[in-house]
Amino acid sequence: MWLWLLAKENPNWGYRRIHDELLVLGIKVAASTVWQILTTSLGEIVDGTEPHEKKGALRILHTLLTDWEQRGHSAEIEDDSHGVTMVIDKSRYSLQISEEFEVVEQYPTAEELTQKKTYVWQRVQPSEREVGTGRLVVELAHDWSYNGRRRRWADRARWTLDDKLPDVIAELEGRAQLDEERRIAKLDAEARRQRDWEAAMATARFRFAEDIRIQELTKQVSSWEHAAKIRAYCDVLEAAQSDNTDATMWIEWARAYADRIDPLHRTTFQPEMLEPRPQDLKPYLGRWSPYGPNSGY
Repeated sequence: MWLWLLAKENPNWGYRRIHDELLVLGIKVAASTVWQILTTSLGEIVDGTEPHEKKGALRILHTLLTDWEQRGHSAEIEDDSHGVTMVIDKSRYSLQISEEFEVVEQYPTAEELTQKKTYVWQRVQPSEREVGTGRLVVELAHDWSYNGRRRRWADRARWTLDDKLPDVIAELEGRAQLDEERRIAKLDAEARRQRDWEAAMATARFRFAEDIRIQELTKQVSSWEHAAKIRAYCDVLEAAQSDNTDATMWIEWARAYADRIDPLHRTTFQPEMLEPRPQDLKPYLGRWSPYGPNSGY
């Protein structure tokens, strides 16, 4: 990154001078941001590294970030200043550089034994402590979604960490490609689920409307049959009680009632179709919810 390059090549420049030079280069960044990065982030990004190794760690970090930005990507200092966030498209990866440590046994010196007032017959136990190995390591933050992929590169006998920087970039770009494929697959799955839900809702609406029509048709047939039976009864009653005034009045009312309930005397037959409520559609949706493709209700 240009900020770190200017700071490295011009150690006597203050943050305001570096800020001005960045503006000349067309890089817009607040002066306070330059100050924060120079005074805190550079050292803490390689925290956990012995002082004599920090210079090499910063050099490697600068090389990595320069190559990264030349490939059209960007990097950000993390809020806790303990790493760098590598940004590519919609993906972000946390990266740290540090020194490898190893545990060694250390026996107390003769002077320390004297100070502890130990006896000659006592067995001296060594203590364990971590010491820097001088080997630098670049490590990506652990993420279960990338299990099986490499996340750590370090200095070894047959190669240096500088040799592995292209592998680090390749891994980051490979992860970004994987993330994009997963993102597209997720969007496709969500779109497919949305289509399936909409199809299920359309089928549920159709079946709900069909049931309403069937119920109305059944009711009309029942009313028609009932009206026919009333009229048949009236005909039999009239023949049997032709001289009965009370029967005649009853027959007149009964025939009028039969006309009222007879659907054949209607001008409209289809039921009024109201907008179904969510609970009306539930019986027709199976595993789906009427409230959306991702709702559990």
